[in-house]
Amino acid sequence: MIDLLNNFRRKQLAEERDKEEKRFQEKMAAEAHLTEALRHEEEKRMAAAERERLDAAVAMRLSRDGGGAMIDTPTTSMSSGSSSDSMKPKGNYDLTNWRYAELRDTINTSTG
Repeated sequence: MIDLLNNFRRKQLAEERDKEEKRFQEKMAAEAHLTEALRHEEEKRMAAAERERLDAAVAMRLSRDGGGAMIDTPTTSMSSGSSSDSMKPKGNYDLTNWRYAELRDTINTSTG
């Protein structure tokens, strides 16, 4: 009878230990998931801050240059001719009437 009670108590303790271990594992998995989500958000925040810093640097350079910067648009010629006209830029763009956001988006989406 005592062996039966001891055996029952051991099984009960083992089940409680297993349940506690399972709860602990679930808690650790949830914490790992939360940590990963926080790390991902921090990386996104850092990337946005870096983009903002670079945008501010571009804006600073544009304002330092007088805001009326003219840029040459390089063109690539597919012909094999040695004409010096094909090596010259086709024209300039007046950037004074561009908003900063438009200019930034154009630069960031250029394929050149």
